[in-house]
Amino acid sequence: MATPVSWAYAFDCDVASTTEMQTLLNAAGPCSWGMGDSVWYGSPLRCSPAEGVKARIVDSGELTEGTAAGLAYQAEELRKAVNEGRPLPTFKHEGRCQISVEMAATATANREEIDGVVRGLLERLGARNITDSTEW
Repeated sequence: MATPVSWAYAFDCDVASTTEMQTLLNAAGPCSWGMGDSVWYGSPLRCSPAEGVKARIVDSGELTEGTAAGLAYQAEELRKAVNEGRPLPTFKHEGRCQISVEMAATATANREEIDGVVRGLLERLGARNITDSTEW
């Protein structure tokens, strides 16, 4: 692989917490998921499924509970509602999550291999309504 590659999927999930996701994903393998601590993303799950590859799962519920990304999102949504004369939105966790993958130019696996692993992990979480994501 000559250049770095990144992609992401948004998905709905009924798993109650990132801690529960971590338990399910670690039981499924093939990598060990750790809990991060980010002002921007809350407590994302992180792993490295192959050398030169990083994966992160962010729970949208955390993005509306005081993180920098959540507060920026809320501020923008409130601004749009006021400018457009719409009712002010409420922010609540609706089960939408995102998994993002970053592959360095030196990654030992190819995108198809890693995408297969990612899709398997999403299946293990019971993910549904999986869509390509450029958000977050």
